[in-house]
Amino acid sequence: MDFDRYANAAGEQAADLVNLLVTDADAGAADESDVQRLLAEHDLALEVPDGSVDEFRALATDLHPVFGTPDLDTAIALLNDLLAGTPMAPRISTHGDRGPHLHVEPDRASTVVRLRANCLMGLAAVLCDGGRLRLGTCDAHDCDRVFVDTSRNARRRFCTTTCSTRHHVAAHRARQDA
Repeated sequence: MDFDRYANAAGEQAADLVNLLVTDADAGAADESDVQRLLAEHDLALEVPDGSVDEFRALATDLHPVFGTPDLDTAIALLNDLLAGTPMAPRISTHGDRGPHLHVEPDRASTVVRLRANCLMGLAAVLCDGGRLRLGTCDAHDCDRVFVDTSRNARRRFCTTTCSTRHHVAAHRARQDA
């Protein structure tokens, strides 16, 4: 099993959920169809029940502080607290055409519980990768989006190249004006 791919995918799910429901400018307007679209983008065959967006928003709100921690020890402590309160029942599943793969949520768990367990285990795997903090919040002055740092040297500062470029162009212009 490619554990890095699994961890990165589940970590990215967590970051995308936080961005959709907490940090994006229109996060308050997101609804069940937006969450369903996010799950589909991550190739998760889960149904989002009507009226459940507040449960997903609560999950995203719980995950958000893990991305903004200043150091690895703080991130681990926050994640351990979340893991302790999450029901888990690891098992190997063979449904669909994916072949054997790992599930960590209890059998017949709700979509929110399944996503919670998956995101937490993915973030745990990311935090255990080489003893470096690989979770972050964008350094651009007008952006609060979160990300999983998959760069080789774990020094990513921006959520996208767009934010990076905008930041560096603004800094260049400020130097030129000075």
